[in-house]
Amino acid sequence: MRRGLVSYVAIVLAACATLLAPIVPAEVYRWTDEEGNVHFGDKPKDPELMEQVNKVDIIESYQPTQRTPQEQSAYKRQQDALRRSRQVYAEEDRSAREEARAKQREMRAVRCGELKADIAKLSELHLESGVRTYYYLADEEGQSVTSQQQKAYVAELKEEYAKTGCR
Repeated sequence: MRRGLVSYVAIVLAACATLLAPIVPAEVYRWTDEEGNVHFGDKPKDPELMEQVNKVDIIESYQPTQRTPQEQSAYKRQQDALRRSRQVYAEEDRSAREEARAKQREMRAVRCGELKADIAKLSELHLESGVRTYYYLADEEGQSVTSQQQKAYVAELKEEYAKTGCR
């Protein structure tokens, strides 16, 4: 416990010393070597080139230039135009999404109608020679399927009807 407290105090003191240390601006020099390459550094590589070395002024912070009223007005117009174009694009996106939803609803209504008609047709009872029968389906080979298979198919259609969201 004591050891942790001592290291914590040491870290705090080191941080304070770093923050309170005077800030000394570094000098930066620029020079060009024999091959024409430009170099920057805190001291020239070759002291013999001292007369060819230029001290570089470092700008502490960038201050943006003040805009004239005309520039400010042009900037405001440009920002307004951008805002309006974003609104137009957003409205176009919104209407495209609404059109897509309407098309999906229309397609669902068509599919629901088809399913409802198939279910109704295949679920009807008919009298043939005094016997109650269903319409029969034909399989891939053209053979009639049994009532049980037809009932199973109707059950599948009803399940799809429910999954499609038909009412």
